[in-house]
Amino acid sequence: MGKATFGIGAAVIGIMAILAWYFMSAGTPTPVADPAITAAAFLAEIRSGQADSAWEGTGAEFKSYMGRDQFRQFVRSHAGLKSPAVAGDSVANGLLRECAFTCGGLKVVVIVGPSGGQWKVEGIRAG
Repeated sequence: MGKATFGIGAAVIGIMAILAWYFMSAGTPTPVADPAITAAAFLAEIRSGQADSAWEGTGAEFKSYMGRDQFRQFVRSHAGLKSPAVAGDSVANGLLRECAFTCGGLKVVVIVGPSGGQWKVEGIRAG
C-alpha cells in the first residue's frame, strides 16, 4: 500500500508542477538555457573591459533605466567587477531571475528575464 500511495502522490505532484509551469509561462516563452550563464557572461564581458558590448547585449528594460554613460560610470565605481565572478544563488522573482555573484569582495546581483526566447540582462545591483 505504501508504494501505491507514493506512486499516486508523486503523480499528483508531477501533474501540479506541469500545470503550474503551464500557467506561469503562458504567453511568454521561457528560454531553455540557465539564466545564470547569461549573467556570468555579462560579468565576464565587464571584467574583460568590454562594458559597451555588455551594455549592448542587455534588454530594453535595462537600457531604459541605465543608459550607456550611466552604466560606464557604474562599472568604474565598482572596482570589484574587474575580479572573477563566483556564482551564488539564483532566485526566481516572477519571470525574472536574480543571480547572485561575489566579485572580489563585492556582492553583485544580475537580474535576467526572458526576451525573444533567450535570457537578457534587465538589471544589476552591487554593494
